[in-house]
Amino acid sequence: MKQIIVIVIAAFILAGGNLNAQNYDSVSGATQKADGKNMTFEQFSEALKLESKTVFSTVNADGTPNVAVYIHVESLGDNIIAAGSMADTKTTKINILERKQAVMLLILPDKTEDGFDGAKVVLKYIDDKEKIADLRSKMEESTEKTTFFTVEKFLNYR
Repeated sequence: MKQIIVIVIAAFILAGGNLNAQNYDSVSGATQKADGKNMTFEQFSEALKLESKTVFSTVNADGTPNVAVYIHVESLGDNIIAAGSMADTKTTKINILERKQAVMLLILPDKTEDGFDGAKVVLKYIDDKEKIADLRSKMEESTEKTTFFTVEKFLNYR
């Protein structure tokens, strides 16, 4: 039930259609608790190593929300993450290619030592082919479906 609520909140956040940086706080602020806190990239990187689920939220061309669960997401350091198996024919990837942004929810089954059981993260798609080739060369496993992002911002979570 908790995961369904998180997905519905993500869809609500993105229902506005346009992902402009100035809209993140004002839109997500309605869903945040007063005692919410942000992860650091280092905490986020460690949390990605734990058993988790990640939900990518994007906006379709007609402004409707789209969400998808992805299993394999890993930190590459320097505020960069890689998501595996994002085929170019899937709606989530099409939206990312068109709008260059997504919101990712990290859902953990238990709290970390720092007290987090998840995170809301604003991502920016990396489309520079040389940068992608460099990032792929640093990974043990990568395919043409691996998609790279910079972590732009952590939104308040819980």
